[in-house]
Amino acid sequence: SDVCSSDLLQIKSAETSPLDLISGLPGIPSSQQQQEAQIVVNYVRSRAMLEKLDGQLDLRRIFSRADADWWARFNPAKTIEDLEKYWKYRVDVAIEMNAPIIHIETRAFTAKDSLDLLTKIVENAEVLLNTLSERARMDHAGTVTKDDPRYEMTLTRISISERQLSSARELLAQHPKSKKYAGMVADFERILAKQRSWLA
Repeated sequence: SDVCSSDLLQIKSAETSPLDLISGLPGIPSSQQQQEAQIVVNYVRSRAMLEKLDGQLDLRRIFSRADADWWARFNPAKTIEDLEKYWKYRVDVAIEMNAPIIHIETRAFTAKDSLDLLTKIVENAEVLLNTLSERARMDHAGTVTKDDPRYEMTLTRISISERQLSSARELLAQHPKSKKYAGMVADFERILAKQRSWLA
């Protein structure tokens, strides 16, 4: 049977966004925190995290234990693509509503394996968060290519910014004389153009 381990990861962002003027209310995470939380969630579910964990812990060994139920364990002879599909049944990750907190749960066949998986996921996610914070402080020097591990994160940022720009435009349409919303739209257009310029 499965043994579960779980942990919470809090997102703290040093970067701000125009929508933070609205979302900076008690109990509502900033737009930048939401972006970074979504990036972390995508990363935990990604092939990149899977391959990193496989190198750190040997996932085939963990999920193919002989003492586990035959129908539940993984066949170590299968491909990395098969392992990726299997992995999605072994980890749950979600963002808590109205809080910049990520809930992570892992399932393995022993308590030690489950905890080891969770520990490494959190460590790897924290490294990613530190990278995001550092990049924000350095204003994202340079561009990224498809081979760069930051490429998917940048695409996620762009997608979220596009939705935020759309929301800001809807607010402006409802209040066409509002200088604040006009400024938000202009700021988001500038941010989006900048983020798109990061892609080589």
